[in-house]
Parts: sequence; C-alpha cells; structure tokens
Amino acid sequence: MDCQAGLTCQQVEELEQGEEGPCTDLAIAQEDVCGFGNVCSIGGGGNESMCEWSRECAGEPTLAMRCTEAACECFEDDVKFGECAFEPVCENHDLLAAKALSCCGIGA
Repeated sequence: MDCQAGLTCQQVEELEQGEEGPCTDLAIAQEDVCGFGNVCSIGGGGNESMCEWSRECAGEPTLAMRCTEAACECFEDDVKFGECAFEPVCENHDLLAAKALSCCGIGA
C-alpha cells in the first residue's frame, strides 16, 4: 500500500490498465502470500451422460463434482471425498449448480 500511495496519477492509470509498474513485484509477492482477493472461478458443463462442476479460488483447494451415469463424485484437489446418485442434471446449468451444492457442498 505504501508503494501504491506514492504513485503518480499516470502510474495509477497504467496500473489499472494492467501495465507493469514500480509496485508490480510487491503486488506479486503479496499475492503469493495472501492470495488474490476473493476471486473465484465457478462453473462447468458437459453432455447428458457426463459433466463436471468446479470452484477454483485463489489460495483455496479446487473443488469439483464429476458426474457420469453411474454417480456424481466429489473431489478436493483431485482427491475424492464423497459421492451421490446421478440425476439428469448435466445439460442444465442451474440444475448442475444445485446438484454440486447439495451433493458436494460446492457453492459460490
């Protein structure tokens, strides 16, 4: 924050546009230690017989639900921690998200 407080208006504008500046190395070091805010990537898809839903957040384990016609399985960093019965949810985004929450606890 001290670094950013000392930036000129031009440097702040460049930083907001994604350009590297005098604080870039400090920001990268901070991200490595603290993670990068609450940025998460959540979503999935598939076809009628196989699909996946996942949640990836900086500094947290990746959670995923993978469904086949046999079952839906829950994973944390590719280590299985649970499963539930398959339901025909793979082709409907809203139903798939609800199934991921009810089966594996994967929510927003």
